[in-house]
Amino acid sequence: MIPCEKSFMDAIKYSPAHLVVINVPPGVILDKKSRSKIHDTLQNGCDIIS
Repeated sequence: MIPCEKSFMDAIKYSPAHLVVINVPPGVILDKKSRSKIHDTLQNGCDIIS
């Protein structure tokens, strides 16, 4: 089973290894809030899957 949580901070209790980013069309520039969340995820040692 793969848990789905609203935010990375909600998911951290599962010791995640990856963050799956969905619904981002090619060529779209993410807003500052989204980039910050992805940065936090990377800082916690996770890989990003898009």
